[in-house]
Amino acid sequence: MSSAARRPAALAGVLFIVATVSFAIGNTLLTEALDEGVRNGKLLAGVLFQIVCGIAVVVIGVILRDLLGPAAPRQAAAYLGLRLLECATIVGLGIYFLTTVDALSSYDATIYAFTGVGGLILCGLLRTSGAAPTWLTTLGLIGYAALLAGVVTEFAGGVELESTAGFLFLAPGSVFEIAFPVLLIARGLPRGVPAAGAAASGSA
Repeated sequence: MSSAARRPAALAGVLFIVATVSFAIGNTLLTEALDEGVRNGKLLAGVLFQIVCGIAVVVIGVILRDLLGPAAPRQAAAYLGLRLLECATIVGLGIYFLTTVDALSSYDATIYAFTGVGGLILCGLLRTSGAAPTWLTTLGLIGYAALLAGVVTEFAGGVELESTAGFLFLAPGSVFEIAFPVLLIARGLPRGVPAAGAAASGSA
């Protein structure tokens, strides 16, 4: 892959890490602030970290749509759509928390639902385009399916995803969301999937 094509892939990898870290920090700050029931700097910081996560996932969606869209345009567009919905949900919940200072049951599971569906679409897109090794896409499919199972379990009144037991639902997907960004940063798209511009020029 050319250096020009590797740069956006590497950026997407960095943003995966930014999204994961910012969501974790924001979630912790929000939980603490909402437990205190006070509108303070901790609450604002938590919302801002969550919004950083939302912006990051949208940019990831745009980059991967542009890079992988030539191989599977509908899947790429669907993935970007899920990322946009995830961002909108994060922003909407942030506004709710700032205006009400009221904890919302299973708000994190609501966001994880978008993450899980979007992740399944992403792994299918990676398989269709040949952009990632089979073992990695299989891990992702298992991980995001487990995440969605955890979301259903929490909404049904079972194990909470943020609990120790709930981590079992998060772990496989977490491994994917570490391995895939590292792959993007280190190697770009490993099987030489062309960027959209390259695909267009090649077909001209």
